Amino acid sequence: MANVPFHEEVVRFTQMLVDEANRLIGDDRYAIACEHEHSCCVLIADKRKFLVNGEWYTWINYDKFIDLATARTGSLPFFLHYINSLN
Repeated sequence: MANVPFHEEVVRFTQMLVDEANRLIGDDRYAIACEHEHSCCVLIADKRKFLVNGEWYTWINYDKFIDLATARTGSLPFFLHYINSLN
């Protein structure tokens, strides 16, 4: 475990990545959408696609995803059909 970073270090590094990506594109487009301390995972998401009315829509409704992937119908961008909010 000597080579495994602490969660706080991963979050700090991820925030640096987000800041640099936003700086390079000249827009405040990306942000940390969620994090899971136990698994040391941090999710970066596009705010224009997944932040709706101040709420992150980063959870996938897998049943709906499979249905849509096999049918591939609808006029909205594909991801908008199967994302859910955390709440």
